[in-house]
Amino acid sequence: MVKLQFAGYLRRFGRRFELEVSNAGEALRCLCYQIDGLKKEINQGQFRVRIAGNDMTEDSISTGLSKPLNEGDVITIVPIVGGAKSGGWLGIIGGAALIGASFLIPGGFLATMTSTALFAAGVGVAAAGLATMLTKTPPAPSIEGRNSESNQYFSSLSNRVCLLYTSPSPRDRQKSRMPSSA
Repeated sequence: MVKLQFAGYLRRFGRRFELEVSNAGEALRCLCYQIDGLKKEINQGQFRVRIAGNDMTEDSISTGLSKPLNEGDVITIVPIVGGAKSGGWLGIIGGAALIGASFLIPGGFLATMTSTALFAAGVGVAAAGLATMLTKTPPAPSIEGRNSESNQYFSSLSNRVCLLYTSPSPRDRQKSRMPSSA
């Protein structure tokens, strides 16, 4: 038996399936025939696929789908999450509603503080909506050809680990196992 797991929004088709198949491609074809809409969703999306503990790339997916599987191997299909850029107009409209509501509050000192807070929140929500509309969505980092030392979030920088060894103070040299330089 081979286990196939869906994650993310693919879970609406089912979480875990146990199938008597010889390879991952056969398991996927089996489910595409049995579950309405799964083939369309797989064809339209981008997914990270792990077969028997090995992450598949664009180059290795074809061989990975046809490679024979052992008893108890797990196939996991996870949607790759992309940045969403919706809600800009909704933020602007919501901000305008909060600004308008801030002028409708009658009353004394407490009402003035409340209306000021509503006005400030409205300006913030409207500005966030405008920024969402004006900001270009950055491309997702590619899985292919990624250097293990390269940083995905800053260009031309590398992630480095540095170990810092400090020398003991003069009064602790007697207790230390480090040879003293004096």
